[in-house]
Amino acid sequence: MIATEILAKGVERGIITAEQAERLHALENAGEPPELPVSPDDEQLRFISGFSDIFVTIGLALFIGAVGYFALSSNGPVGMWIAVAVTAWLLSEFFTRLRRMALPSIVLLIVFAWAAFAASAVFLGADAGLYSRPLVAWGLFRLGGFEPAILASAAFLTCC
Repeated sequence: MIATEILAKGVERGIITAEQAERLHALENAGEPPELPVSPDDEQLRFISGFSDIFVTIGLALFIGAVGYFALSSNGPVGMWIAVAVTAWLLSEFFTRLRRMALPSIVLLIVFAWAAFAASAVFLGADAGLYSRPLVAWGLFRLGGFEPAILASAAFLTCC
C-alpha cells in the first residue's frame, strides 16, 4: 500500500499527475483483499532447490563410500554396514533438520534402510558360502535353502 505522503511527493515532483494519484487511492480503497502473507507454518516443498543439492548428494555418496571402505577393512562386513547406517543417520539429522534439503535427505534415507537391512542380513548369515551353491533356481539368486528365511528375518528386524 502506498502512503498518501509518497503520492503527494510524486505529484509535486511531476512523476505522476494528480488524477493518477486519485485513481491509485481509489484502487487502494476498492476493497479487493490484499495478498495474505505466507504463514511461517506453510512449508515450501521442493525436491531440488538448486544445483547445490545435486553436488551435496554426490559428496555424500563419496563420503559414505569412503566410510564403508575403511570400516570394511577394519571391522568386516557387519561393521561396515553398521558404520554406514550410523553415518547416514547422523548426516540425515543435519541435512534434514537444519538444512532442509530434500534430495540428500531422501538419498540418506535409502542408504540407511539398505545398510540396516544389509547389516542384519549379514549378521544373520545370509552371505555365508555364496559361491558354493549348485546352479539351481535358488542358486541363480545366490540363495540357499535357508537364506530366504534369513533375508525375511533381516527385513523384519529392519522394519522394527
